Amino acid sequence: MPKDLPLVVPIIVPNIDWNTYIGTIYKLLKRSPNRRLDETNRSVGDYSSFLASLVEFSDQTDLPREIHSDHLSFTFLIQTNKDEYVEILRESGLYALDNLEVNDRELLVILSGTVTQWRKACFVFCSDDYSFRVRYIFDAIVLYLEKFKVFKGLSKRFGSDETFILEQS
Repeated sequence: MPKDLPLVVPIIVPNIDWNTYIGTIYKLLKRSPNRRLDETNRSVGDYSSFLASLVEFSDQTDLPREIHSDHLSFTFLIQTNKDEYVEILRESGLYALDNLEVNDRELLVILSGTVTQWRKACFVFCSDDYSFRVRYIFDAIVLYLEKFKVFKGLSKRFGSDETFILEQS
């Protein structure tokens, strides 16, 4: 594996105000929204546990309800080169909030997108069609985002260079 691997850092992620959420629901309904989480010894903290807490109320209404994650966005600071940056922008649907030149070849790029945009971009770039560095960047994003349960139906196939390819399960 090369020594100078790209830097990939999440810088803007959804944050759930658990104290307000649990307190308000309890005040109004006299029960905790995370009762089922407690029963399964699951802790509160991330978006997937928030979605799981909504199951507590799934039988409470006849009104239609759908849970979508398209309204959530994530932003990553990514170290890349100019060619990779152009390729990522051209083929991903992600938004470049800014880019900063590190030197004549390297950039720090701030990329943002919805969960759906990141899932599609990861599926595209975690493939044999792209360079090791691009796969490495999007593999790192997959490893971060998979705790939000956004890659259902996809599996990883590891290659000899220690990156992985995303495939339909």
